[in-house]
Amino acid sequence: MNPNLIKSLWAVALAIGLSLGGTALIKANKVTTTSVERTPMPVAATLYSQQATFTRDARYLGVIRAGSDSVVGFEVAGVLTSLTATEGMRVSPGDVLAQLGTDRRQARLDAAAAAFERVVAERAQSEARAERIARLVEAGSASEQDYDDARFAAQALSAAENTAAAQRQSAQLELEKSTLRAPYEAVVAERLAQTGAVVAPGTPVLRLVTAAGREAHVGVPADVARRLVS
Repeated sequence: MNPNLIKSLWAVALAIGLSLGGTALIKANKVTTTSVERTPMPVAATLYSQQATFTRDARYLGVIRAGSDSVVGFEVAGVLTSLTATEGMRVSPGDVLAQLGTDRRQARLDAAAAAFERVVAERAQSEARAERIARLVEAGSASEQDYDDARFAAQALSAAENTAAAQRQSAQLELEKSTLRAPYEAVVAERLAQTGAVVAPGTPVLRLVTAAGREAHVGVPADVARRLVS
């Protein structure tokens, strides 16, 4: 018999023996881990009941603003000589906030008042003259033309008196508007000018915000806004 063939047969037989031996050892060392009694899993039960309505808390972003936030200034031009209001100060309607120089306006008011008094005196004199001429006309010592001249002169002076009164009132108003007063109860939020500055009419001098009556501006969805109740 061929020696190589005999060696191959022995090798095959040895491999089969080793395979069978390994399988037997594996089966001998195998341990059954399957439990006969299985432990039940814990279960938590929750009961629900149907409700007609429900309440849900929601949060929306918003901003709290003052009811009135405005800048104030003078209606006339001038040099800012005094600024008594300071930031954070609470003011009431009519409180003095700032002051412009009033020398020229006071002089104009004095001149307008003097002009008014002069016209008043001239009108009174002209009316008295017209009355005297009227009596002379009745006595035949003066003509109708003289009376007409005196009467029309008195009427012209009456119109001049009205003009002088208007000029005096205008000068008085300018003098009063040289003082800036608080229009409502508020808090001074910001000073926008400094003492010594020359301000024009409408130049912002102070920023005021109301101390009460604040407003909340909150953005909400349209469907939520329709259901809001004030």
